Order: sequence, then C-alpha cells, then structure tokens
Amino acid sequence: MITNSAIAGQIPFMNANVRFKDYVIERKDEIIDAFLWANKTFHDRYDKDKIYDTEVGRTYMSRMFDEISNTLGNFRGDQEADVVIVPVIAEGKTFYGKKVLEAWKEEPFKKMIEDGRFHELEITPIIFRDPNEEIEDATRKGNILVILGGKKSYEVEGKILLNEPSIKIIQLRK
Repeated sequence: MITNSAIAGQIPFMNANVRFKDYVIERKDEIIDAFLWANKTFHDRYDKDKIYDTEVGRTYMSRMFDEISNTLGNFRGDQEADVVIVPVIAEGKTFYGKKVLEAWKEEPFKKMIEDGRFHELEITPIIFRDPNEEIEDATRKGNILVILGGKKSYEVEGKILLNEPSIKIIQLRK
C-alpha cells in the first residue's frame, strides 16, 4: 500500500497487488476551481485583452483528472498491507485540512500571488498530510514500512533493514 498518490503513476507497470490512498481525486473540484481562479486572476492582471475562458480551462482540467482516474482508479484503496510505502512529499509547513484557496491566502503563497508568481503556486503541502502523520498511520497498517525521500530523519520503532539518505526500510512486525 502507498499512503499517497505521489508515485501512483508507476502502479500500472508493477507486477504486484498495489493500492494507494488518493487525496487528490477526493478534492478534484476544489483543485480545479483553485487553479481556474489563479489563471483568471493572472489573466485579469497581466493580459492586455484580459480574456480567460474558465469553462475551457475547466473542460481540459476535468479531462486530465478523468484520464488519471481511468488509469489509476482500480488501484485506489486504504487498507492494511504487508508493505506500506510512505513517499515523503510535503515537508516543512503544511496546510493539510485547509481548502486550497484558503491556504493560498497565507504565506508563502500569498506573497507569490502578490508578486505575480502564479507559476509557483502548488497544492502539495495542502493536499498531502504531514509526513509524521502519514508515517504514524502507516505503522498501524503494515509489517514493513518504507519511507521514500524526505530531508528529515523520521523515528519509527522497529528493526532497521535499510537506512540510506533517500530510503529507510523498517520491519515493524514479523
């Protein structure tokens, strides 16, 4: 089981029974609305003709989500597994639990918008949970925990099988 969708794109190519928790598709409409707002705000500020067709943007973003969902939909799930993989994506300040537009009103996003750096807006620290929470939850769902990435050292009780800078494998139970 993979605790988020960060590496879910690889699942269809794996020869294994793999599931992943999908925080992104659960918030599809909110994500689309937020990026449409950002695109419209950008065009209103910086385009001479100030034209941005939000319905065309919505159509193409919806198609993108539909394609991803059609490809990965059969792999969604949040159940116990022998091996649980935690891709560490959002370190530092996270905004998990907030609406995207609400989080974008706070730093560092607020400054990006004020400065016109709309291309730097992201949803990763808003959509993905704090790594500590992901890891704590994962310890209850599997026998072996794999932590991928991350700059911090996450402490987990168990037998360390591998401890490298970008990957840590811990046997939680036998």
